[in-house]
Amino acid sequence: MAIKPECSTVPACNSGRHKPSEASPRRTIEKRHDTQFNDTFTELRDSISSMRVVMAKEGEESAMKDPQEVTPKLIGDEEAIICMAREYIALLEERNRSLVEEHTVAARDWQSVDGLDLLKAAKLLKFN
Repeated sequence: MAIKPECSTVPACNSGRHKPSEASPRRTIEKRHDTQFNDTFTELRDSISSMRVVMAKEGEESAMKDPQEVTPKLIGDEEAIICMAREYIALLEERNRSLVEEHTVAARDWQSVDGLDLLKAAKLLKFN
């Protein structure tokens, strides 16, 4: 008959008091959400032309630094990105209004030229 040892020589991996050292599903979801959030802000920043100029200048300066030290600073820049996006949208709206006005004037001019014969229209377009 074999004698069984009273204590096991193999240490217990998990005594039941603690959960295994896996990332919780909640933390995984939070990390994915943070990544998507930062990616969205990066896309927004890159879509604003004035922010691209600023980032290009910072990129030239940081090109000489250690690549490990260069990390995106989105946490502090979120407010600046949103403010610049609002300004850029206002600028685009103003440009759009201006283009609509120019289009209206051009359409009105074209309608007045359309009533004239082609020779007069060519002379008008040539001198304007």
